[in-house]
Amino acid sequence: MNELCSRITTPSSDVNYNSVVDWYPSDSADMFEQNKLEFEKKSGITFPWDETSIKYRVNSHGFRGDDFEPIEGESFIALGCSMTFGVGIKEEQTWVSRLSEQLGIHGYNLGAPGHGFETFFRVLSYWLPILKSKTVFVYINPGVRREWFNANANPSAFHTMGAWHHDLDHYTEHEFEMFMNQTEASVAKARALYAIKGICEQYGATVVMLECEHDEVIEGLTHLNRVDVSDGAYNDTVDPSRDIIHPGPIFNERLAERFASFHGD
Repeated sequence: MNELCSRITTPSSDVNYNSVVDWYPSDSADMFEQNKLEFEKKSGITFPWDETSIKYRVNSHGFRGDDFEPIEGESFIALGCSMTFGVGIKEEQTWVSRLSEQLGIHGYNLGAPGHGFETFFRVLSYWLPILKSKTVFVYINPGVRREWFNANANPSAFHTMGAWHHDLDHYTEHEFEMFMNQTEASVAKARALYAIKGICEQYGATVVMLECEHDEVIEGLTHLNRVDVSDGAYNDTVDPSRDIIHPGPIFNERLAERFASFHGD
């Protein structure tokens, strides 16, 4: 895999790579007051975030945290979308950080906001041979997101198509239907997840996959079932992220516990 495969995508004007920023789409300064008012009206309690609560450390490849360096000893790689990156919460509150603490081993957060299973395979293919982690945890994104490489772009880059593009005139109706219809999306998902399993087997790593959204089981994949952390004590009105879109700290803690329960199986 070449260097292009090491990044989430080409750096955009929204977020500079190799930087520390106060906001990250969709956790924006423009939306903060509206989110605060909406949460307090809905919950009746004070919004637990302010404008200075969160710092996003974005490394030189677009991922959250330090640049990735191989370490001595055991480590794990975490794959996922914005819920793994941790949009709307502190870095130490992400399920990746919490899982690292619970297991007592180093975790590499390869969460890629707005991206999906095809991106997960691409970045894992680059980083697993370098980092040599023996466990890969995958929190599978909701919905359908497709990725392809455009050699004609300037610069050449990977692009992701998501459901949010449908009304934004990014693609023709034919292009959208061709990539995003349910049958095509299901085949692409299975292909990517089996590819993740295959590269893990190649490098001697165990893979644990949890579904975000569906009770879907694809035969032969490890622990592929829906994660349920929403028991009677959990309520999203008391566990908000700052953008009130993504899961909050309590959800992330429980998700880490769920992943930890599979470690060493």
